[in-house]
Amino acid sequence: MKVQEAFDEVRKLAAAMPDMFSQVHIELAFDKGGRRAIGDRTDSEDPGFLIRGDGIGSQSGLYFFTCSQGQIIYIGKATKNNLHERVWDHVKTPEHDTGGVWVFPKHCFRAEPEAAEYEAEVLNGKAGLGVITFSDPEVVSLAEVYLHTVHLKRHKKLPLFNKQIG
Repeated sequence: MKVQEAFDEVRKLAAAMPDMFSQVHIELAFDKGGRRAIGDRTDSEDPGFLIRGDGIGSQSGLYFFTCSQGQIIYIGKATKNNLHERVWDHVKTPEHDTGGVWVFPKHCFRAEPEAAEYEAEVLNGKAGLGVITFSDPEVVSLAEVYLHTVHLKRHKKLPLFNKQIG
C-alpha cells in the first residue's frame, strides 16, 4: 500500500461513517506523491521531513514511513497535536553524512533478517515520509486501526515495522 492509497482508504472510511467524521477536515498534508527521502538535505525549500514551524508537526494525524519504492513500511498515529514529536521518536537525532544526507543510526525500527534492507533504508535516510492530518484528534486512532486492518487483509500481514494493530 502506498500513501495515496492509504489516504483514499481514510476518505472511504470517513464517507462510510458520516456521523463520526462530520466536520472533520482530513488532508494529505505532507506526501503529495513526490516527496524526497527523509535524509535528503539538498533542497532547503523541500526538507522531505517534518521540521519545527512547518505548520504540520503541531497537528494530529497519521504518519507513514515508506521504503524507497513508496510502499508503506510503518503506520503510526499522533493524537495530541504532536506529529513532529511522534515521527522524530522513531528516527531519533540524525547525523550528517557528507554530501547533504542525514543518516539515522539511532532509529528504532527493527526488521526480521530477511527484511534488513528496509531497516538499512531508514538508517541511510532513504525511507520516505507521508502524513495525513485530522482536525479532530479523536478519530485518528480509529483511522489507524482501520488502515492496519486494510493492510492486513490485502497483504496478509501488517506493514513491515508494525508489530500489532493499533
